[in-house]
Amino acid sequence: MSRIYPKGGRVDSSNYMPQIFWNAGCQMVSLNYQTPDLAMQLNLGKFEYNGSCGYLLKPDFMRRPDRTFDPFSETPVDGVIAATCSVQVISGQFLSDKKIGTYVEVDMYGLPTDTIRKEFRTRMVMNNGLNPVYNEECFVFRKVILPDLAVLRIAVYDDNNKLIGQRILPLDGLQAGYRHISLRNEGNKPLSLPTVFCNIVLKTYVPDGFGDIVDALSDPKKFLSVMEKRADQMRAMGIETSDIADVPNDMSKNDKKGKMNNAKANVTPQTSSEVRSNPIANTGPGAEIRKGIDLIPQIKIEDLKQMKAYIKHLKKQQKELTALKKRHAKEHSVMQKLHCTQVDKMVAQYDKEKLAYEKLLEKAIKKKGGNNCLEMRKETESKVQLLTSDHKSKVRAKVARLTMYFST
Repeated sequence: MSRIYPKGGRVDSSNYMPQIFWNAGCQMVSLNYQTPDLAMQLNLGKFEYNGSCGYLLKPDFMRRPDRTFDPFSETPVDGVIAATCSVQVISGQFLSDKKIGTYVEVDMYGLPTDTIRKEFRTRMVMNNGLNPVYNEECFVFRKVILPDLAVLRIAVYDDNNKLIGQRILPLDGLQAGYRHISLRNEGNKPLSLPTVFCNIVLKTYVPDGFGDIVDALSDPKKFLSVMEKRADQMRAMGIETSDIADVPNDMSKNDKKGKMNNAKANVTPQTSSEVRSNPIANTGPGAEIRKGIDLIPQIKIEDLKQMKAYIKHLKKQQKELTALKKRHAKEHSVMQKLHCTQVDKMVAQYDKEKLAYEKLLEKAIKKKGGNNCLEMRKETESKVQLLTSDHKSKVRAKVARLTMYFST
């Protein structure tokens, strides 16, 4: 029995990460309960899965004496199937009653090779703490070597990077599908309303190059129907699948025959009539290549559009186009605000100059009287008219420039 506890020199009541010692098989990992930090959240979230009874059963490979386990290994453990987990954060509900910005972080804790922190986070949704919509792409943890020791952490932060709520979910108890995940505070106490709406997908890890084989094994009917459809299309073009299967064998046999005949030709001379009667000499490798080219099946554009590579490139293009549209809309709004500010400044300058002329006229009337300031009144009116016409022309030119800019 091994017991791990904080060193007495930790006068600040800080905690270490318990996941490291759980990976090594330590039975008792003590923490400072008065500190509600990430380590304590992992501890409470992990033992919450077993009804908070305080005990969890070790994985099978840790309990068997005939097994050895290296917690720093990067290869799958014998008898344990690696997993692939993807999380799509769709929206949040009742995160805050204030108009604040929020974003969501998704982390994975487990073996050192499974641990992924501060890598997956959504965009920040501003001024909406009630029901922000993120609609992010899936965060994919492609290869989780040991799902029994891995935990998923979903945390919501505000625009000041302050924690709003979090939830620790052991991977072996995670349920796939669309889920409303209720959040907890720093001390892992339940929050009444805040939830995060996610789509969770759990699959068995498939190495590169084996995806088509796994798809065929998981859905044989679909695979057979696709193969039958392909065979029918090839028959419609006058090509039999048996012919395609025999092409490499025939070519290899012809190559062997050609080598043998060439060897015989080097040993025994042939007459011209024998050379002309040799079918291999008449056909040659060029004819075999042309025959192979003729047997290549024609592929329709509809079939190409269903290929994974095409769909992947199409999604990437749509994502880049969406990003360009958002950036253009942002620049458009910034430029529009700038132009509106310039027009407002022109209007304010006009009002200021007009008010200055009117004040000068009022002072002159008070000093000399209304009858003695008729000429000054006419002069002021002419100045105001000139100022107004000049202001209108400037505003008209500015609006025309803006209209031309936004139309292009």
